[in-house]
Amino acid sequence: MAKTAVQKINSQTPIKIPTIESEAHTSPDHLFIVQAAAKGFEVIDDPELHFLLSRQISDDGDHANHLRVSVESYTGRDPNKDVARLIKEQWDLYGDLPSKDWLGWYGFEFEYESYNVPEIVLSLRSLKILDPKIEKLGSERIGPDEAFHRDFLTAWWHRRLAGSSQQERADILGHMREQDAEYRQRKAVYYESLIRRMSDFGAWSYEQTRPINEEWHSQVLEFLLSIPEHLQGTAAV
Repeated sequence: MAKTAVQKINSQTPIKIPTIESEAHTSPDHLFIVQAAAKGFEVIDDPELHFLLSRQISDDGDHANHLRVSVESYTGRDPNKDVARLIKEQWDLYGDLPSKDWLGWYGFEFEYESYNVPEIVLSLRSLKILDPKIEKLGSERIGPDEAFHRDFLTAWWHRRLAGSSQQERADILGHMREQDAEYRQRKAVYYESLIRRMSDFGAWSYEQTRPINEEWHSQVLEFLLSIPEHLQGTAAV
């Protein structure tokens, strides 16, 4: 999936600039995911998904707290006010989209669990994590946890598509394209601001990351909106 974009990421030479800035922005992201992911209990009535969603919320809450503690230990100040401000920025951007309906919620999950992979990979390749405990947590927990989240969300989504009638599937795909466009439009200014802030600390510039991010998004979206071959025989008529 998205091989061309991955090749472009891997072709970049790591910079490894020491900074705590990445952790300061990643902790609010994880806590926002906790808050928005919890909306899934309200818009999707499926115990199987609820069990998996409970795992995601627990994981991201744990990630957020470890990153918050690391920032506090290295800066000597309580980052909670900054965390609250950055979370509010994201709620102001997305408003009711994650809680409007199940497709709006899935649009949020795809935005934060699948489409943001280039940002994460490039940050890891360009920013040296100062806290060795966080570096270990990233390789042993955060990375594997996020991969698990992407896998179960994608698998549930594809099963839902495969089990839909042709008309329902067409409606779902049309609505998801609309949701995706709305998320991308709302995120554009925030994303540019975030990448430019990170570039001040030696990370990749906005001009470098934007085309990679857009290509990744396009290829992943195409994959998500199609039914995998192994499920095609189960698709409803």
